[in-house]
Amino acid sequence: MNRSHRHSLSEDRKPGTLTRGRPARLANPDPATQYTSVGYDWFLQPGPSPEHRPVIIGLGTNLEPRETALRRAATELKSLLDDPVFSDVYETRPMYDPAQPRFLNACAGGWTLLGPPELLGALKALEAAAGRRPGGRRYGPRELDLDLLLYGDEIVDSDELRIPHPRLAERPFVLVPMVEIAGGWSHPELRATIDELLERVGTDGVEATNLHLE
Repeated sequence: MNRSHRHSLSEDRKPGTLTRGRPARLANPDPATQYTSVGYDWFLQPGPSPEHRPVIIGLGTNLEPRETALRRAATELKSLLDDPVFSDVYETRPMYDPAQPRFLNACAGGWTLLGPPELLGALKALEAAAGRRPGGRRYGPRELDLDLLLYGDEIVDSDELRIPHPRLAERPFVLVPMVEIAGGWSHPELRATIDELLERVGTDGVEATNLHLE
């Protein structure tokens, strides 16, 4: 599970600016669509096997060394996902608890054979290996945060896990990197694409960087 590839937004993008991705390679692009994303429809294509499911995972950290934590997480995710894709890295303003350092955020996509609970357990194990411990301040600083955002078109609502992630649609720091790798993915509850959800909330508090995961 190590066939990774990276899509970058543009060759000349500078830190502190946001772009919305190169036009997707669609056979019949809709001229009414203002923005499309890189790798727009990989999740609609056949996976490595009929049993594989496409997933999106959010990555975040605001405790140093932030870049190292994200790069290590991306490396570990390659062992969990087939054909992984990674967004660029964005620096973001804390949304719920402003009295803390700024975050680095990104998203990863790919195919998995793990069920939702098993994949969640694997992500929690990676967080623990990075030094994160249960408890602590809600929405507070963290060594590593790995959120299971979407799992195919499945809806899960249990005490341990909710899919889609319940706050996905309100978070620019999730939607901006997510639209880069899966802008056309339709939220199974809201019936809107990730592109459309980002149009609703905007990009306030999110800044591009020169950092790439691969």
